[in-house]
Amino acid sequence: MATARLILSLLTIGLSRARVEESRRVLNQNQSQVFVNLARLPIATPACSTARWGRVLELVHHLGAAAHEISAKFRDEGFWGVFGSHYHGAKVNFMWNAICNDEQLANKPSLQVCEIGFNAGQSAVLFLESGRETRVLSFDLGDYPWNKKQASTVKAAYGERFDIIFGNSLETVQNFVAKNKDFKCDVAFIDGAKTRQIRNQDLKNIRHLSTVGDTLLLFDEATTIECMNQGDCQSTRQNHNSWGGATLAYYDAVSSGLMKILDCAWPVGMEGADGVCKARYAK
Repeated sequence: MATARLILSLLTIGLSRARVEESRRVLNQNQSQVFVNLARLPIATPACSTARWGRVLELVHHLGAAAHEISAKFRDEGFWGVFGSHYHGAKVNFMWNAICNDEQLANKPSLQVCEIGFNAGQSAVLFLESGRETRVLSFDLGDYPWNKKQASTVKAAYGERFDIIFGNSLETVQNFVAKNKDFKCDVAFIDGAKTRQIRNQDLKNIRHLSTVGDTLLLFDEATTIECMNQGDCQSTRQNHNSWGGATLAYYDAVSSGLMKILDCAWPVGMEGADGVCKARYAK
């Protein structure tokens, strides 16, 4: 009814039928269409600029709204992801700056990003927008009602620059490695299952798609730096309501020499509870 009244008002003030029909088309677009149209607009801003980050936030807003249109269970704009409003931008700003300010990545003409954990596609968009030629390969279980439709939306927007493989990452990543021996990730983001066992295996599997000392590794659900760097993990083990499983996997990876943590960031009020880190594989 509201759309009909607006169209009538436009006709009343003398706009042409063509202009009115264009207004009707825009008003009737769903959020996935809005996202695709916006993503396809020519990019006039430099990579990693403030203006480009503003574009990322606008795209992520519409993509989150598209997920909500699919299922009301997707309650928050960044629901169950690094764009969650309760993080106040701390995680995604850290990730964006980690990519944009990395000297080793700056020397590459284009980037290949691999991520475990697609959810609604918002982290994938962050990576895709970090450079004109950046490509993203996502692995996701696909168990939420919005996963596959959101993947189709991101694919419609970015074409061959985006691909996704659905299924259990413990199997899909290994299968991909076996069939693509020369494939390498310049950036890898681990944000899948939270248990110690699975997060450990995800880290090891992505290692086969990485280059020691070169691939930038990003990971979520970091609790204390003391635990991850082979320090005191006692509080993490006792707190079963935290992301303790993931953090203990990071402890395992550091203590075994698999990776070296470079830096971390936590949202205000979540210090030592739920942060995001960057690292590089050491062996």
